[in-house]
Amino acid sequence: MKNKHLAPTLKYLIPFIFTIVMVLNGCTKNAGTSAPTNVDFTLDLNSSSNSALSKNGGSMGINNILIIRYDNGLTKRFYATQLSCTYAQCNLSYLSSDYTIQCPCHGCLFDVVSGTCLQGPAIKPLGIYKTSVNGNSLRIYE
Repeated sequence: MKNKHLAPTLKYLIPFIFTIVMVLNGCTKNAGTSAPTNVDFTLDLNSSSNSALSKNGGSMGINNILIIRYDNGLTKRFYATQLSCTYAQCNLSYLSSDYTIQCPCHGCLFDVVSGTCLQGPAIKPLGIYKTSVNGNSLRIYE
């Protein structure tokens, strides 16, 4: 008779435990992609395909890299990070209003310059790449 009363409890307890384990696992694993390696490419800033970078606050994703233009008033500055979130592989976007990179899937926020996670659930920072401008050419590299 005791087993009859235990069966309804297990019916609800097992899915509950499974859900808790999955949530905790997801929050600590940071299963997002690794930053791309062997990065070294050049963009023509005059090309129409790169027009998003022609103005301050512009950004674009290419070769799994997010490229951001941020002018400090004196010079054009470009920053480059991995395009996918370190938490859940969603493509990131630049929020020029507060100079951060955002993941639309879970609301993670990252610092543009350092790649540091400012707001979780992500823990791992973004991969950061060097940039240099020579005339109208923008080089992104490690």
